[in-house]
Amino acid sequence: MVGSMRPSFWKPDIAVDLGTAWIRVAYGTRSLKSVPSVFDGRSVLRAGAVVDREAAAAVLGPLLAGARRFGVVPPRAIACLPSDVNPQEIAAVRYSVLKAGAADVF
Repeated sequence: MVGSMRPSFWKPDIAVDLGTAWIRVAYGTRSLKSVPSVFDGRSVLRAGAVVDREAAAAVLGPLLAGARRFGVVPPRAIACLPSDVNPQEIAAVRYSVLKAGAADVF
């Protein structure tokens, strides 16, 4: 997996932090964007875990769209999670980030 995280010109790298109150996306050294982790008046995360995968993808979608190279090439993402999450919660985060438009999630 370490070899697959080599820098790529064609696929930009981003970092995603899914927090209970805020979702943050960092685009390399360029910028950091933050939005509340709320969709339709309800939180998409609870205790660091995604409770609504589709809503999390909807919140992340516009943030990841801004990271596309040349407007077409989707970014690779590294997602930050609490250390005590279970495999189902990891899969939910991976699904949400991929559905939002990432090429791959690490």
